[in-house]
Amino acid sequence: MKTMYGSMGAQASLDRRFGTRSGLGHVLRVALTRIAETVLLWQDRAFQRHALDSLDERALRDMGMSRADVAREAGKPFWRA
Repeated sequence: MKTMYGSMGAQASLDRRFGTRSGLGHVLRVALTRIAETVLLWQDRAFQRHALDSLDERALRDMGMSRADVAREAGKPFWRA
């Protein structure tokens, strides 16, 4: 991938710009990683709740869930576990 630092990846460009495992570069990298992980978790939750909501009655019975259980779970905001 081509970046403003040439053909190196994002990790290498952060290391070059801020230093490896020290100071601002490390803090920034950790913060961005945690933000990205949180966003991915939220996307996964939203996807799973949508998939659960699309199941038919037979599949829900197989899992021991009612339509009310699904409505309760699917109605949660993506940030709530």
